[in-house]
Amino acid sequence: MTEVKSWLFSVCAAAIAAGVFKMLIPGGSNRRLLQMLTGVFMLSVIVTPLLGGVKVDLPPAVLQDDSSALSSLEETIRDRLLDTAEAAVANKISTILLDQGIKNAKIIIKMDTGADKRISIKQIHIYINREDAVKSQSVNDEIKQEFNMNAEFYLTGSGKPGVKNQTEEKTNE
Repeated sequence: MTEVKSWLFSVCAAAIAAGVFKMLIPGGSNRRLLQMLTGVFMLSVIVTPLLGGVKVDLPPAVLQDDSSALSSLEETIRDRLLDTAEAAVANKISTILLDQGIKNAKIIIKMDTGADKRISIKQIHIYINREDAVKSQSVNDEIKQEFNMNAEFYLTGSGKPGVKNQTEEKTNE
């Protein structure tokens, strides 16, 4: 059983390292080669212990069933997944806004994980200039089509160039 735990720990650690490495790979002609090498590395980490190769011996402290450390790790992973999901949703909404000609919008997304451990979007708040208020309905239609929910739009500024009025007003969507 210790060998299985050790092997699973190696696979998880290698997957995390490979994921970080893939994020750091610069674009260019060598990108595909480096991604392929990362895949070969992962494959070797998975297959080597199964073929009776290198045996990884971890200290007993690492292999102990420490529920507090496990829950802390689960919480950290959940937080990172939420951050990544929020960034992906914000990126998609930014693309929709730019396609509609809305620049300098502020996007706030509230997400959470439920009892079933699924990530769900609770609210989408978008702060746009008053001059872009006429475009909010078409943006909301695209957001509803993409995420199956309505966004809440808030108007900022006076809509006149050069005037810095930071009052906020919720649009009636």
